[in-house]
Amino acid sequence: MGSYIELGKHVNKVIYSKLVNSVDRVSCSELVNSVNRERKLWEKGLTFLIGPPARKKREDAIEDLCNNLETSINQVWSNLRPEQANEGRPQAWYGTTTQLQSLKGGEGRPFNAERTHGYCDKTGGQGRYCRRLEKGQLQERDERHLADTAAYKQIHNQDDALRNAQTRSKRIVLKLFENKTGDGKGGLVQAGARDFFLAFESIIPHLYFLPKIHKALEETTGTWQGRPVLSGCRAPTRPEDWICTALLNPLLRLLPERIKGTTDFLKKIAEIKGPVPRGARLFSMDVVSLYPSMPKREAAKVVASFFTDNRAKIRQELQDAGVWRTPSKETLEEAILHVMRHIILQFEGRAYRQTKGTAIGASSSVAIAEIFVHVVFERKRSHRKDGPAVYFRYIDDIFGIVEDSFPRLEGFFSWSNTVHENLKFTLEHSDSTINFLDTTVYIDQLTRNLHTKAYYKPTNLHTYLKFDSSHPLALKKSLPYSLGLRLKRINSKEETLYPQLDDLWDMFRNRDYPETIIHTAQEKLREKTRAELLRPRTQEVEDKRWILPTIFFPGLAAQLKIKLQEVWTWMRETYSEHPS
Repeated sequence: MGSYIELGKHVNKVIYSKLVNSVDRVSCSELVNSVNRERKLWEKGLTFLIGPPARKKREDAIEDLCNNLETSINQVWSNLRPEQANEGRPQAWYGTTTQLQSLKGGEGRPFNAERTHGYCDKTGGQGRYCRRLEKGQLQERDERHLADTAAYKQIHNQDDALRNAQTRSKRIVLKLFENKTGDGKGGLVQAGARDFFLAFESIIPHLYFLPKIHKALEETTGTWQGRPVLSGCRAPTRPEDWICTALLNPLLRLLPERIKGTTDFLKKIAEIKGPVPRGARLFSMDVVSLYPSMPKREAAKVVASFFTDNRAKIRQELQDAGVWRTPSKETLEEAILHVMRHIILQFEGRAYRQTKGTAIGASSSVAIAEIFVHVVFERKRSHRKDGPAVYFRYIDDIFGIVEDSFPRLEGFFSWSNTVHENLKFTLEHSDSTINFLDTTVYIDQLTRNLHTKAYYKPTNLHTYLKFDSSHPLALKKSLPYSLGLRLKRINSKEETLYPQLDDLWDMFRNRDYPETIIHTAQEKLREKTRAELLRPRTQEVEDKRWILPTIFFPGLAAQLKIKLQEVWTWMRETYSEHPS
């Protein structure tokens, strides 16, 4: 029974957090002396400024209710799986085994995740297989990455490093709170947010590596290159990371070269009118290791200055996010520098400090990187008279068209690598077709107009969720339709759309999806036009639901729903004066 208590504790922790947060929001409106417009924001849950602790009586009542819920869930769980009552943690749910499957070979054999990490790979031609990599191979690659003393410095006293980062974080939070304006108004964060951030319990986050399986294998280790990612949800820099994200994200709409994603890119391609001149070159450029390459102090200064110069243009977005008083340039620069400089991490029991760039995993890293590239590179690029006729950028990926011959493109590429010592680029080009994000852009050889179709990396095995997997039925029913929508959105011509759709339906048949579900997806897809799919979606009704992520198991979901409805009924009856 002890092993199943963990499931109840997980649900208990999530529900308790959500219930208390809801009470916090109400208490925040009652206890904090705020103006009416700020109180309305809190009631809508639109702000990251979390209020002071809830009243003790309500906390105790909710905790008792959640404890009863934990007991009920564990009882239901034991009744569903009595044969495993003494076998410990279910392996298939907690990740102690990994099932690797190939598209043609059926079910693969299970691998022990404690000694093996498996990654799917696809070779050239028609061969498809799943390559098994021993943990020792991956660890050797990761150790080589951390051996770069220019990027990482080992920390011998982990407790002191964590304590120092926490102390500096609290000092900056207090500075943001005390950052008074000339008329004596308060700083960026309110008292409730200050108390929440000061009480934030942080740990040294873990570093993990995502294998770049679309790249060539390293000759020395026989493994793929790794992209270092920091699990930074509880990092000591997290309070400032939250604040910087709220402040900087609205600035991204001011970057004219920026695209938000695939749909935005498709809309911009569709807006290009007229034929592409003969001799023009399609090209894509990639910034090499953007996040680790940025100089910390320069990036913090550049981004803080850009915010100060443009904050009047994003005033409404900041107010919608609950930010009514912005920090000074110096205070924001200090907060950004703290997020970038105090990156401490742990790997295999050892602690390190990242000494170059910013962490992949911090929520503000994208905005910092995009603004930095815009200021130090894009502004100079936009003033070049011999620059590309078409130019878009998605973070570190660039798409463009040069209307003259290759020497002009070559000159632009060479110039790009001299603009900033920390920004280096790679180049791919063609006179007919180029891959960018998950699309292939090509020139129709008859009309010379631009068109797009879906692009899959060679490593994509299309091993979609098998229909007999233990997942909610609604989710499995939605997969063929949602992926079909993607193809219809990307493909600008029917002659490329229908073959890709036929391949997609065959892939789902190989994953044992019933014909009825595939047929339903096909019928729903016929009702949609590409123009409709390219239009931005608007959310007319505000979604105030509470989302409870938990482990799915047939039979348990219905029981859990009943218990949660009991919780909700109890809350409405007990606190009817606060229906939200």
